[in-house]
Amino acid sequence: RFNMPKGIAVNRMWGSTALITDGDVIREIDLTTAKVTTVAGSWAAFKDGVKTDAKFNNPHGIVIAPDGETAYIADVYNNRIRVLLTSTQTVSTLAGSGTASSDDGTGSSATFNNPTGVALSSDGATLYVAEMIGRKIRKIVVNAQAVTTLSGSGEPGDIDSGTSTGVKFINPMDLAVHGDTHVIVADTGTHDIRAVKISDGKAFRISGPRGTSDKTGNVDLTGNGANFSRPRGTAVSPDGKYVYICDYDNRDRAVRKIELCSGFVSANVEIRSSRRSSVVNFDFTVTGGGEHDHLGSHVGSGDINGDGYMDLLMGARDQGGNDLGQAYVLFGKASGW
Repeated sequence: RFNMPKGIAVNRMWGSTALITDGDVIREIDLTTAKVTTVAGSWAAFKDGVKTDAKFNNPHGIVIAPDGETAYIADVYNNRIRVLLTSTQTVSTLAGSGTASSDDGTGSSATFNNPTGVALSSDGATLYVAEMIGRKIRKIVVNAQAVTTLSGSGEPGDIDSGTSTGVKFINPMDLAVHGDTHVIVADTGTHDIRAVKISDGKAFRISGPRGTSDKTGNVDLTGNGANFSRPRGTAVSPDGKYVYICDYDNRDRAVRKIELCSGFVSANVEIRSSRRSSVVNFDFTVTGGGEHDHLGSHVGSGDINGDGYMDLLMGARDQGGNDLGQAYVLFGKASGW
């Protein structure tokens, strides 16, 4: 029997087991036999230790490192990030003093305020934490135990910003790493899904309307037209094309799928020229020849105006990171753009 399962992580190294945060314990499921065992924890408290001698207080998010042995756990009410070595069932503390705050620091000098979600970079070197009450996305360099704030001012709000400290969340609940370039965040307070750039902490909305309690729903549409109701669990497909969301408060208790941009601009986009005063509509597709990803702006190149020179085509987005259906052209010449 389970008490209150919240987080789950499949061991990709071995492929046959998964770890679950359940109540105040960590349990392991053999995916072949369905056998369930308790590997750490007993009742609500705080203590580093081995097996049931270790104590958690409402562990939530969990992620397993690429080595298949190390698991990181968001220990919500202890305001700490814990480490479980599955081979010895030993629990230790990676970071956090236990004080409910959001101070950067190293190891126990850092503080968290209700950490709920955890996600790892592909190499296992960096851990990202969704801090539900602290309203921040934190970053931990694992080997150094160094904790910094990646994004979020700590003040409640629904603001995407050109600076990491200008971003406002209400209750960021869970997160997942996308291609080691972005962190996808489910904000259960603003009922939307946002992407945070790992390089600078800037955020933009990928799905869900701007707003709070009056914007809930279960509408399946594109971008800001879609609705969520207290989205929680977050996962990204291995190819980076899809984000999966557990939509907790919707009447259907739904698992939602977001298809991210496919990395090209096509079909009757509006071209705004820096050389001409008029706006001309073209029906064409630009692929390759430039940089693009599933979340950033699309960039392509080609001879668009027929003058024999390569032109640069850039897809346009609004401040929330949403496609405008427009593209801007920098016309080329012999000496460059």
